[in-house]
Amino acid sequence: MSKIFNDLEQDDIDGARENLGEMEAHIQRAAFDSAQSVPDKKLDQYFNERVPPTLYTITRLDAPSKAESERRLQTIREQMVKGREKKAKSMEESVKAFKVADDHISKLLQELPSRREVQYRLIILGGVFVSVVALLLTIASFNVGVL
Repeated sequence: MSKIFNDLEQDDIDGARENLGEMEAHIQRAAFDSAQSVPDKKLDQYFNERVPPTLYTITRLDAPSKAESERRLQTIREQMVKGREKKAKSMEESVKAFKVADDHISKLLQELPSRREVQYRLIILGGVFVSVVALLLTIASFNVGVL
């Protein structure tokens, strides 16, 4: 903005227009990068939180199936690509595409049990398994002693 004001003070209208164009392009890049970074960060969070589908089954946690997750991730990827493609043509369409991607990944994250929840359940299941084995061994050793 200071360059624009300097140009205007010096009656350099062409220079002011050129600097105004550069400022608009900078603002658009900032808006585009911000719109893209939100779903990107959530995708990273999703991939860091996700565990193999078998662990959700073992721990009896309700999570989107592998097929459902892949279908939804494909939709998110398509929206991200659409957002990047629209950048040059329409900032509004680009931001809308990133918003749709963000909505999808936000919902997927809400439905995904946390890695910590899976770990806690695995610990509990492991404890139950060890307790049952110990109980069975105790019963077996008691029966051997009775004979």
